[in-house]
Amino acid sequence: MNVRIVAPMLATLLVACGTNTGDSATPVLTDTEAYLQREVMVSVADDADGVAAMHVQEDFKLRELNRIDAIGVARVAIDDDRGVKQVAASLGDDARVNFAEPNYLAHISSTTSPNDPYLGYQWNLTQIDAAGAWQYGQGSGVVVAVLDTGVKKGGPDGITNVLAGYDFYNNDSDPTDGNGHGTFVSGTIGQNTDNGTGVAGIAPKASILPVKVLSDSGYGDINAISNGLIWAADQGADVANMSLGGSSQSQTLEQACTYAYNKGMVLVAASGNEYSSRVGYPAGYSTVIAVGASRYDQTRAPYSNTGSGLGLLAPGGDTSVDQNGDNYGDGILQETFDKGAWTYTFWEGTSMATPHVAAVAALIVAQGVTDPDQVKSILFDTARDVGSSGYDTSTGYGILDAGAAVAMAAGNGGSSGGSTGGST
Repeated sequence: MNVRIVAPMLATLLVACGTNTGDSATPVLTDTEAYLQREVMVSVADDADGVAAMHVQEDFKLRELNRIDAIGVARVAIDDDRGVKQVAASLGDDARVNFAEPNYLAHISSTTSPNDPYLGYQWNLTQIDAAGAWQYGQGSGVVVAVLDTGVKKGGPDGITNVLAGYDFYNNDSDPTDGNGHGTFVSGTIGQNTDNGTGVAGIAPKASILPVKVLSDSGYGDINAISNGLIWAADQGADVANMSLGGSSQSQTLEQACTYAYNKGMVLVAASGNEYSSRVGYPAGYSTVIAVGASRYDQTRAPYSNTGSGLGLLAPGGDTSVDQNGDNYGDGILQETFDKGAWTYTFWEGTSMATPHVAAVAALIVAQGVTDPDQVKSILFDTARDVGSSGYDTSTGYGILDAGAAVAMAAGNGGSSGGSTGGST
């Protein structure tokens, strides 16, 4: 059966996207950056009571839309014809302001290749030695927050345990997935396993906390993502999967990542599919594990971003080839709701790679290793070195090895790759 290839989405091709209140807005493309019109994220110094922020907003004729109280950042509206970059620059020159930046957009980091329902092999599970990890458990008691397009419950196979989440894109309590991306990603982590139906997940006994921060078209803004991440951390989630990203750095999102990291969350994000020599964001922040994509032959997928922030690779697939000879393009197979129906389909992308690492992080946490730095060290130290010897910016510390990582966490050895889990 032929596989239809869909070209990877680039950050410069962002489409119209609503704010997290559901109102329509048009992204502005400037210097390849995409952000919402007439919105700025502002941090004001010495503002415990909010008075300083109020004065700044009055002086600059801005209207507050909401505040991210945990990190002291306000999302404000520009109600005239001034440009976003112009207002942000003027605010940044004010001594009262820590920083001001556009409300940047982010997008899902997958390239999809829909196919007919299929119960075939999951070569990705073999590549990471999932069976070796399952000797020690399957993630029971661990909560993985999936920041994405939401999760759709049901399906003939289904996800074992989906908690009540929240929709920060539309600001309501229904994080149902209308895209399929978030459900696919969640299935890679927590698909019902050993039930005689469909496909397997890597940490099937972990709980999935759906945090909808992207629209059903796959796009969202920094405000929604930051609020969603902080909320998930406050709910006590152990791991955050962010199969999303953009090319623009955001201090707002970086502070949200720092907040969640300081709460003890392991943060995992997609490096991006832009064929770039720079890792995207939030993957590029020091508190986040940046995940690139490997192919069946254990080489880096050509679309997968590289750069000094890359942590490791995990199976993301390449649907343009059939290296394992099963007559299907070598994508990642999972159940999802696509084009109005439940189906098993092959998709590719760093979005598909990221939940492999998040799921193995959950398996490590289930062994009692809860410090994010220790989890990171185990993942890097046990990664199977590929490419240039030792760490390199194309493959990071190597390909995820779930069996070795969980064995090390359980105190039963595992490979030690010589890194100290240091910064990348």
